[in-house]
Amino acid sequence: MKETRVKLRIVSMHAAYKSRGEIVDGFLARPLSNDPTPAVVLLHGYRGLNDAHKAITRKFAKEGVVCLLPDLFSPFCLWEDGFA
Repeated sequence: MKETRVKLRIVSMHAAYKSRGEIVDGFLARPLSNDPTPAVVLLHGYRGLNDAHKAITRKFAKEGVVCLLPDLFSPFCLWEDGFA
């Protein structure tokens, strides 16, 4: 039996959020729906956040998963006592 998959409409955007009083940059992709959906946090590698990582967040969203990609190299994330 052939499986038919419906591609969900999504929204993706630059996403800045506040943590410990500081602004952290990132990227967010999510299904365009009001229904509750699962979510994941995607972490980039040592080369930093790039277009390939943004494409992966969009793939998660097309499968019905909210995906947040924080920029771990934003100025706030490089401090002495740990991560946000």
